[in-house]
Amino acid sequence: GCGKTTLSHHLAARLGRSLAVVFMDRLRSQYVGETGRNIGDLFSAMRGVGDKLVLLLDEFDAIATARTDVQQASDREANTIVDSLLARIEGFGGVLIAATNRPDSIDPALWRRFGLHLHVPMPGDDERFAIIKRYLDPLHIADEAIDLLSDLLDGASPALIQQVIEGVKRTLVLAPRLHLPTDAVAVFDHVTASVQPHPDAPSPALWSDPKAARKELAGMPWPPTRPEAT
Repeated sequence: GCGKTTLSHHLAARLGRSLAVVFMDRLRSQYVGETGRNIGDLFSAMRGVGDKLVLLLDEFDAIATARTDVQQASDREANTIVDSLLARIEGFGGVLIAATNRPDSIDPALWRRFGLHLHVPMPGDDERFAIIKRYLDPLHIADEAIDLLSDLLDGASPALIQQVIEGVKRTLVLAPRLHLPTDAVAVFDHVTASVQPHPDAPSPALWSDPKAARKELAGMPWPPTRPEAT
């Protein structure tokens, strides 16, 4: 949820190519040799089209974990999978991206196959401001209101910010039909009741300190406006 896939979409768009996303955990199989065959099938399918797209291997750590000394059959199978992946990546002629939340677990030889390593952190103040403004469109609120929301969402991932802002828009659209109040406190209470941070992630003030958040929201310029069509 920190924007790795979105960044991949942007790169593909700048290159004028389509983006193919493969979730590596779905290539895993409980049967010996099946995971390696799935990897082979994937790269065989890319043959002839690799120069027309960007291939994103998401959740890369599901398969690409560091090889170990063989203690049991499962270790041998895991090492064989990494060997197969190494060979396939070396033979791939297109643009290849791998995404992981566990870079420390990736086999060092696989790390070296990627010429550029990017760390994608949680968004800072400017990034949160831009994300809120982007997903609020075509609605508009004052910059000071966006700054306040950015502070209340400090520590949130881009995916969580998107969920909150799209939830706000949805609530405002449905409120008249559902007879819901549309003041800022009521709208955000409705949204945060159904949208929650990941349990392993930091909890922004919008959830961790709801009393203070409601006080801030009550003084925020509201409601959003929509520019008149011209």
